[in-house]
Amino acid sequence: MLTHRGLPRGTLVLLMFALALFILTASKLNNGIVLRPESMIQDWLHGQNPEEHSVGNQKCKDPSLDFLRSLDLSLTETFTFSRRCVKPIITPNLQRASITNISGPFFTHETETSLSSCPSTVLPPCDTLPLSVPAPYPVQQYPHLLFGVASTYERIESSLPAFTHWLSDTSAHLIIVISDFSRLPPHLTLESLETQYRSHGIHATIIPPSIAHPLPRKTETAFQTSRRLSSPAPVEQLHFLLVSDLLQHATPRTQWLGILDDDTFFPSLYPLSESLSRYPHAEPLYLGAPSDNWNSLAAYGHQAFGGAGIFISLPLARALAPNLRSCAYESASTTGDSLLGDCVGSRTAAKLTVLPGLNQHDLHGDASGWFEGDPNPLLSIHHWKSWYRAPAVSMAGVAKVCGACLLRRYRFQGDDTVWVNGYSVSRYSEGVLDKLDLDKMEGTWEGAGDGEGGGYELGYGTLRERLGEEGDGSGSGRRKRWKLVDARIDEDIKKFRQIYVWKDSENEKKGRKGKDGVVEIIWDV
Repeated sequence: MLTHRGLPRGTLVLLMFALALFILTASKLNNGIVLRPESMIQDWLHGQNPEEHSVGNQKCKDPSLDFLRSLDLSLTETFTFSRRCVKPIITPNLQRASITNISGPFFTHETETSLSSCPSTVLPPCDTLPLSVPAPYPVQQYPHLLFGVASTYERIESSLPAFTHWLSDTSAHLIIVISDFSRLPPHLTLESLETQYRSHGIHATIIPPSIAHPLPRKTETAFQTSRRLSSPAPVEQLHFLLVSDLLQHATPRTQWLGILDDDTFFPSLYPLSESLSRYPHAEPLYLGAPSDNWNSLAAYGHQAFGGAGIFISLPLARALAPNLRSCAYESASTTGDSLLGDCVGSRTAAKLTVLPGLNQHDLHGDASGWFEGDPNPLLSIHHWKSWYRAPAVSMAGVAKVCGACLLRRYRFQGDDTVWVNGYSVSRYSEGVLDKLDLDKMEGTWEGAGDGEGGGYELGYGTLRERLGEEGDGSGSGRRKRWKLVDARIDEDIKKFRQIYVWKDSENEKKGRKGKDGVVEIIWDV
């Protein structure tokens, strides 16, 4: 068939394609780039990835930003970027100040960049920050520590990265009771889970529950008895029975049995072991921490909470073991921690000895006030992936660089900035920081009472009122805070890198184009 001008339709299509190819080639040549026709056709057919598009001899995807790109931070198209390079000065016996003052500014250079910008980004200079820090914790083995956890298969599997941080290659032994063992599908086995843990250097033994059904209670009715015999053993009772499970795996080197929740996290075993060494393990001792909230104390009493970590000596465990079932039968308590506390009180003469630095963390919502409030000593944290969110593993990474430097505070007087090592970088509006009492914790979490305590005075003293944030919609803009999102050793450059991010949430909520912020702190190691 011919067109109205007499050209075959196929010929017309070929002419149009050739013309388009000529124009595209001319455009590429005008920009100093010569591409083969087949590459241009592929660009046209499939679309070109802008991050891989070449301009001159440069790539749009700057390899110097690959570390940020690998973290999947969901940053805005453009963001501000600042860096500091820490030169740690190892200082033996360095005393921990509540806050260390530094005369200059924290932000010495700040630039706007993009992970897909073209041409390549010019990174901001990384000015050196000499910093006196404590020595890294010594590498030691801890065969005298035997830990126990009772939880579901799924929760234990998802907790592997956290357990790896503080248990890998330590010789400490972890006993795990899988509470839902009887309900697991065939492809989920205790052996495969134990293999996962051991492949990460964790001396783990994973076992089924020692009881199939709930233990009988003195006050139960006939109906409750029938329901009990058709129900699986509750994790609370399995938590309590860990005393017996751990005793069965104790060795002549075992000194302390640690009963934990699956989200109990120790930044390092070294300070924990050092703290425990101050107590005579050959005596019947019950160590731990009560709740930090008065309401929990009123409900459960002065007992150790497993989320913070409960430590009992072998003599006490041996005294408790024959009495565990009778204790459960007689006790009115239902939680594992309360069952243990009641049994210690009714069957032995031991009393709770509070071990400073263990933290139950009954904090909901934003726990930043606690982390920025100079908690010292710091042995454990809890609820970090449920009641509140904190990247515990990334935070604790710096402890391997400078030991007890985690959460140390540095105030930069040149630009009213406070850096909490491993947690946040906060830049305050002019004049705001001078009016704050940094010796008081900021009541950021739910129920903190806007500075009135909210039941937390016993644990943390008088709290100060929560401060408004830039970008949180409060309109006060009194502080801009970059929070840690990732930290790790970069083997390519032999540095420890911390990434802190501020999200422009206010503009995002209003549907406007925002601009996030990134701070990178690079440590010599």
